[in-house]
Amino acid sequence: MQTQSSDTFTQGWTQIVSVGDNLLFYRADSLSAIGHIDESGLLVQTQSSDTFTQGWTQIVSVGDNLLFYRADGLSAIGHIDESGLFVQTQSSDTFTQGWTQIVSVGE
Repeated sequence: MQTQSSDTFTQGWTQIVSVGDNLLFYRADSLSAIGHIDESGLLVQTQSSDTFTQGWTQIVSVGDNLLFYRADGLSAIGHIDESGLFVQTQSSDTFTQGWTQIVSVGE
């Protein structure tokens, strides 16, 4: 098995979340990337974006979905499709404010 290392990997990710076979990399300034590790042990990037909402304080994998939460009550739900792209399915600004921990229990 080949492994991968790089000194050019983007720095400053505030959250890295596993969802299904994919990884979501998120930086609080709205930079994000999605990828997966292939059978050779290499990271394959499938999406890069600088348009994600800024300041998510919690990103939680729930089954094949992702819950995004910001301490001011903003939330979003989405999933990574079969092409490795993020698809948002819901958003709300009515979550209770101030949660510091969100934990997924089951699917």
